[in-house]
This record gives sequence, C-alpha cells and structure tokens, in this order.
Amino acid sequence: MSFEEKYKEYLIEWKKELLKHKSLISLSFLFLILAIITNFYAGSYADAKGNGSAAVSDIILDFIPAIDLTYIFVTGYILVLTIFFIYPFFFRIKNIHIIISQFSLLMMVRNFFLILTHLKVPTDAIDIFWPGIFSN
Repeated sequence: MSFEEKYKEYLIEWKKELLKHKSLISLSFLFLILAIITNFYAGSYADAKGNGSAAVSDIILDFIPAIDLTYIFVTGYILVLTIFFIYPFFFRIKNIHIIISQFSLLMMVRNFFLILTHLKVPTDAIDIFWPGIFSN
C-alpha cells in the first residue's frame, strides 16, 4: 500500500469521524463561544473594580526583582494552546469535542475566580504585549 493510498484512507476515516461527531463538536464550539464572551465580561468587570481598589503587596514577590518574561509567556501560551487543539484535530478527531468542552469549562471556572479576585495591578508590574489578534 502506497503513501497516497494510506493518506486517502486516513482522510476518509477522518471525515467519517468528523461527521459522526458533528453535533457534539457544534455544541462544544457553542460552549467555547460562551466561555469567550464570559471571559470578556469577567475581564472588563475585574479591570473596572480593580482600578478602584488598592494595590496589594506580596510576601515573596516583593523581594524578587521584576524580570521581563513576556516573550516566554506569550509564545509559550500560544504554543501550548495550538498544540492542545491542533494535535487532536488531526489525529484524534473523535475526541476534539471533549477537548474543546474541557477547555471551555476551564475558562468558565477561571472567569468565575477572576470576578472574585479583582485586585489592582502593582505599580512596578511589567506590561505584557500580546502580538496580532491577541492585543487589546
């Protein structure tokens, strides 16, 4: 069996799995959209409430100098999320709805706790620049 035949067989199986789970995938994307919307409103709420509160000091972080790790945090975050979604999309299509739903649930839980912990950004904090579509 040649590479082309294996590739065509793989694509046929991939398409069958995608169509088999299309309703669950659609529902998981609906949850993802809902999580993104709540993320926006939770962030807006925390920013609005955080500007009125006082900056809080930290026992450990006050004694460590500020180091700009923006590149590592931004590229690492984008890389992890890309791998988190791209690998199952190509190799485990039958599980993609589970992964999207779990990510949406994680975002919703994060949004809930974001609302509860609205603190002001410390005065010596380093601003993070998110490139492209991630910028504010």
